[in-house]
Amino acid sequence: FIDRVNKLVDKTIYYGKKNEIQKLNVANLGDLLSGLIHVSTRVQSNENVIEQITFVSETLAEILGTLSSTFEEVVFYNICGNHSRVMANKSDVGIKENFENIIPWFLQARLSHVKNLTIVNEQDGIAEAEIYDSKLILVHGDYDNVQNSYAKLPQLLGYVPNYIVSGHVHHHFEKEFGETTAIVNGSLVGVDDYAMKGRYSAKPSQKFIVFDDDEGLVCVYQIKLN
Repeated sequence: FIDRVNKLVDKTIYYGKKNEIQKLNVANLGDLLSGLIHVSTRVQSNENVIEQITFVSETLAEILGTLSSTFEEVVFYNICGNHSRVMANKSDVGIKENFENIIPWFLQARLSHVKNLTIVNEQDGIAEAEIYDSKLILVHGDYDNVQNSYAKLPQLLGYVPNYIVSGHVHHHFEKEFGETTAIVNGSLVGVDDYAMKGRYSAKPSQKFIVFDDDEGLVCVYQIKLN
């Protein structure tokens, strides 16, 4: 975990400087914790949920502190995943009953002295962002299927986003749906026991996306974390 995080931070700074990035948007798309959803995942975890919350929150604080000292402005978006629900069955809990909602609360207190950092928490599993003229919707992906979210989310939000960025399925994916492009991020963990039982394969990776004032999205780097 630490090796992959360090590589991700190093690559983020490298690509950021290479592309002369001034404002860095960091999106946590969920599943930072292995909570109560799958017994096999919970058994495989080396730490209980409380230990995971404190460890992940402090790691994120260090990451954001480093990035904030490198870039002029940093905005962190927190999206909760399905693995961190307080109960396994999503029908038994509300959207806000999620352990990952503790993370931005911790970060606000831990990083209150960092003046060029803004922390944005999701609303009902959705965060909205605007980069130049591009409108982005950030979701985890458990409530928003990549094959139909481009049609359903505009009905909910009242506008057509340029990009819907999600995670959840643990593999790299990009596809255009008319005016909206779906971008699916990879997973830091890659394959766990649950994925192996279902014979799902995924290489650990994350994405660094560059936007330009004139053309919008100009390139996507896939940062491989093997």
